[in-house]
Amino acid sequence: MGLAHWREGRRLCEERGIMLNELRKYLNENKNLINIFLVYFFLTFAIGYIDFDRRVKSFEQATENLRKVAEGGAYLPMARRILIPYTLYFMHKTFRIPLAHIYAFFRFLFFFLAFCLFHIYLKKWFDDKLAMIGTLSVIASLPLTLTNWYSIPTDIPELITFILGAMWIRDNRYKLLFLLIPLATLNKETTIALVLIYFLYGIGRERPLVLIKRTAIYSLLWAIPYISLIYIFGYKYGDYSKFCTLQHNWTGLAQMFKTPNPYNHYYFLIYLCGFYWILAFRNFRRKDIFLKRSMPVVILFFLYVFFWQAAINEVRVFISFYVFVIPLGLFSLFKEKKT
Repeated sequence: MGLAHWREGRRLCEERGIMLNELRKYLNENKNLINIFLVYFFLTFAIGYIDFDRRVKSFEQATENLRKVAEGGAYLPMARRILIPYTLYFMHKTFRIPLAHIYAFFRFLFFFLAFCLFHIYLKKWFDDKLAMIGTLSVIASLPLTLTNWYSIPTDIPELITFILGAMWIRDNRYKLLFLLIPLATLNKETTIALVLIYFLYGIGRERPLVLIKRTAIYSLLWAIPYISLIYIFGYKYGDYSKFCTLQHNWTGLAQMFKTPNPYNHYYFLIYLCGFYWILAFRNFRRKDIFLKRSMPVVILFFLYVFFWQAAINEVRVFISFYVFVIPLGLFSLFKEKKT
């Protein structure tokens, strides 16, 4: 028994040693990465200031809305998006820290983590310089997503979800999606897009039965928490639904012709990725197969939002587009790194 424990301990030490060696190797190959992340760290303060202090309503109002979700008094659909509110509320009750302090800290952490992960994601194709250009493009346009009255707890975690999901699908790390999909669905139901992207990317690359089986499992892992949340909290959108109409979107876009104004926030979707929208489709056939096969899902999601489900001037609902449009645009500007 003692010998078995010794062998098991030795095996774990060897595995940890291998992991540490891999980490050292990665840091040696990316010596400037810490400095780049420090740039993102300080830029997070600039974004955080806008999020915290430049809203129409105060951060305290945003905190109260988060509290309402956790205490069962929020409007739909926010009442169904429980992951962040419930987690932060649990920490608030457990550690006796003011909820506003916890929320502010985690908003900062989510922004910073999103920037770092997006840089790592872009490095799948590009070197540090180009990855930084892409990430800074996100940071520069991110204030456009902070124009609603108060901060919404789901938006930046949703961006993190799509970065991780896209990275893991591209790298064939399918097992990690078994955890990500159900967990992220508790934050927002848009996780279904990752299932569609996996299916499209797998066509011709995976055996048909394996592809169908995995897609079915991922769909089930999405459907179980989502349907459960609908059963518990309901489906209707309440008073907010009056803004989620096609007429609302058309009327907003038409304001440009009545009172010309380039800062009409119904056009922020165009500004969100800027000229990357054009660059993304330039020489489209020659670009990375994963990114190409992701774009139909982006288009479908936009059509769904525009014609059915949301107000397009609330541009934060489109932040997941960064994950696909930015690298496609960079391919038109610069060459892929040599591997």
